Amino acid sequence: MGVITLPTTFSDGNALTSAQLNGDFTTIVNEFNGNIDNANIKAAAAIAESKIAFDHTSGHKHDGSDSSKIAVNRAYAWWIDGSLSVDATNRVYMRYVVPQDMTIKKAWAVLETAPTGADIIIDIYVNGTSIWAATPANRLTVAASATTGNKTAFDTTALVAGDYLDIYVDQVGSTIAGAGAAITLECEQ
Repeated sequence: MGVITLPTTFSDGNALTSAQLNGDFTTIVNEFNGNIDNANIKAAAAIAESKIAFDHTSGHKHDGSDSSKIAVNRAYAWWIDGSLSVDATNRVYMRYVVPQDMTIKKAWAVLETAPTGADIIIDIYVNGTSIWAATPANRLTVAASATTGNKTAFDTTALVAGDYLDIYVDQVGSTIAGAGAAITLECEQ
């Protein structure tokens, strides 16, 4: 679509006909209602978002009454080098500060060396309290002889800007402790 222009210019002495006037208005209305694109909108135009219909196929809703944010995933990752040891009462690993409000979605663990004799159990804390405080049986677990584990059930899922995150190793393998652990907490904002 081009820029909307004046279809007919009248001057003194011209006879104005209803057909010409109706045709000009129809052209203007059709241009305005059906063909506005970025090329026709000035950069400084103050257009209210509620006046614009967005394509919802991307999952981003903007209809003036039901707007939603586009979900963005973030991950907090910890690396435990070497053989794992129980440190349930001592903070040993990186502490993260949460920069924005978000929701916990999934916890992951990947090991270089599998534990044997017992499972590895990892706990994640927000502001000094386990995210599995009510159901400690749900803590992040890597089964004996396995090298991966994940959890999607949490007692606490809401993170607020300024919260801090810690991890603790609550249990290791009894024969081989397990080694080289990557722990990831996946969140969505």
